[in-house]
Amino acid sequence: MTTRAVRAGQRRRAGARAAAALGLIALVAGASSALAAAPAQRVLLLRAPEDDPPARQVATLLAAELKAAGFEIIEVDRDPHAEGAGAVDAAWARLQPVAALLVTGARRDGERAAADAPAPSVSVDLWVEDPSTRQRTVRRIAAAGGARSAADLALKAVEILRGSLLEVTVARSAAPVAPAASLERPAAGSSPPPAPPFFAQGFGVSAGAVAWRGTGVGASVAPMLRLGWGGARGYLVRLSASGLGSVPEVRAAEGVARVRQTLIEVEGLRAFRAGARWQPLLGAGLGVHRVAADGTGVSSLFPSGAGSKSAAVISGHLGIALRLDARWALTADAGILWLAPATKILIADHEAARVGGASAQATVSLFARF
Repeated sequence: MTTRAVRAGQRRRAGARAAAALGLIALVAGASSALAAAPAQRVLLLRAPEDDPPARQVATLLAAELKAAGFEIIEVDRDPHAEGAGAVDAAWARLQPVAALLVTGARRDGERAAADAPAPSVSVDLWVEDPSTRQRTVRRIAAAGGARSAADLALKAVEILRGSLLEVTVARSAAPVAPAASLERPAAGSSPPPAPPFFAQGFGVSAGAVAWRGTGVGASVAPMLRLGWGGARGYLVRLSASGLGSVPEVRAAEGVARVRQTLIEVEGLRAFRAGARWQPLLGAGLGVHRVAADGTGVSSLFPSGAGSKSAAVISGHLGIALRLDARWALTADAGILWLAPATKILIADHEAARVGGASAQATVSLFARF
């Protein structure tokens, strides 16, 4: 009886192991079928600069292997000033691929090789993102230079890419479905996935132009400079200064007055749609508006004069930012300003104009993030 029981137990354990193996095979086969039946997956290929022929050769062979494997290929010349994740982030946010392949050479960008120098080694960095966590992993694939090794490197990179995508699909299929209540907040001790960046995240500088209208004098256009700091949640604080622009004139029978305006403002803004190419802006500001005027009389009976006065400013802004790449963006916004108290422009002791109350403002600028 004891021997029979042992043998029966062994048979049950062997059957359980066989069932587990069959289940794993079915899971992998199902994942492979899903990959084969799905539409072509988009892969981003970031090529090396043109002055690196070995790396360009690998990129050409890699594109051919990807096409043969059924992938949708988007080829982009990478930013020569960006490295690693910085070279991938901007294109990834815009194109949303399933993976990215970054081809690099041993030399730095712009470095020339000597005529008798050995061929530099070329590497391919493979970036794959898990759709459920939005986290990316990177793997470096390297080989020595040469025509044959370049072809081997391209083929090896595509094989590893297919295996990595299969691993992500199998892991996602095998993961248990969490209850709806547990999806509302992450588990204790776990860190949330990194949020995609806003255009103004970090320290940045803007340079552009501003136009005022409706302050009691003619329209005025002036250069503008902004310094800003943005957080990871889309909030932005910036200091704006504008002046030294066009000089509108106020005329009366007794003479003419030339009006110059300067505005310094601290603004708080909120950016929306992190990682998107177009990011709306909404904000408000407080500042100081200074009006300076100098006048000339039509005759000696009306002597020349000059004066200046400052007023407080409250403003509201609505705008849009267009991301050009990971560091640069074009911004435009329109705002309503309220100036108080009003400043009177006098010609021969008569009020010729009044600067104050509501006015409109429009700005266009180029933003650079550091």
